[in-house]
Amino acid sequence: MIKEVKGFLKRKQEIIIVIIISILILLCFILFIDAPKIYNDNSLNPLILNIFGTLFGLLLTSYAILFGLIPALSIDTLETNAIESVNFRFFISLIINLIIIVNGFVIIFLPETLLIYLQLFLVTFLVLMFFLLIFYLFVLFKGARNKAIKDKNKKINPS
Repeated sequence: MIKEVKGFLKRKQEIIIVIIISILILLCFILFIDAPKIYNDNSLNPLILNIFGTLFGLLLTSYAILFGLIPALSIDTLETNAIESVNFRFFISLIINLIIIVNGFVIIFLPETLLIYLQLFLVTFLVLMFFLLIFYLFVLFKGARNKAIKDKNKKINPS
């Protein structure tokens, strides 16, 4: 199973899937909901700025934890491009999060409909990317755990 996941990570197909799902959700906002009115009436901009400002810090923290995990990973995992793939996805998520924060400040002074739709698209995209990052970290931690168990068993039962 881990080999299939590593192959999937290598192809980066899930980012295309996330973009397509985000576009479909944005189209639902445009066609079926008066999103700019709801966005402005419910003061969603300060809420989004607070949430994604906090998530930016949490994302940086998990990124730092990932660097601490590298020595604990097995050689098999390190020889694949799993770490590079996860690194790329963290980078994309951090950039999108920064764009959300900057766009939120721009919306305060210039509440254009197009900017609000851009904000909704980016928020949807980033939330879906968070789901993927959680899955990636789960797989990497599982690999690190398996390596630690193998190393411990080798020390207890040298062959």
